[in-house]
Amino acid sequence: MSRQGGDFWQFSLRLYDGPSVAENCLRLQDEFDLDVNLLLFCCWSACRGVALTPALLRPAITFSAAWQQHLLAPLRHCRRWLKPGPDSEIDTLPRIPQEIRAAIKQLELTAEQYQQTRLADLLDETLVHASQPGDQDQPGLENPGSGSNRQALIQTNLAAYLAVSHTDLSAADNSLLQPLIETSLTLWPLPASHQS
Repeated sequence: MSRQGGDFWQFSLRLYDGPSVAENCLRLQDEFDLDVNLLLFCCWSACRGVALTPALLRPAITFSAAWQQHLLAPLRHCRRWLKPGPDSEIDTLPRIPQEIRAAIKQLELTAEQYQQTRLADLLDETLVHASQPGDQDQPGLENPGSGSNRQALIQTNLAAYLAVSHTDLSAADNSLLQPLIETSLTLWPLPASHQS
């Protein structure tokens, strides 16, 4: 795992543990088909002082869509299917060892961690490329400065992701993003090794 990938993973664990973040991320995933790792990526990039543009988001979304479709969504479906509950089909089958569900959950987490590593690497590759003369529509490094500027950068990155993914949230649904923004602000500033 790259250093930035590890930093992104640690940031995500802390962010995801914030009040209402996990529940809201899962609602955004299940109801709007948004990628939780891309939501976290928007916040982490902003905390690094990076304003995301369509030029960076498109390859990140393309990679993530394929990764979700072919690996993460099937694993998530299996894990959820194996979860016992009142309406679960699994209750009609002979007892299935919980070790199977736990192994699938661990594999899903490993796949999510790889996705985050790849997203962090894509960001770094794009930032290196953006430093070349003549490049346009590339992410810019911002000086996040005050709390209101930091909040604006996080909101800008999330809005860019929603725009590129053609997701239109109502005002009520848009409020699902607020815990991500608020918790990200509590994780700011990142330690020096996390910043570009």
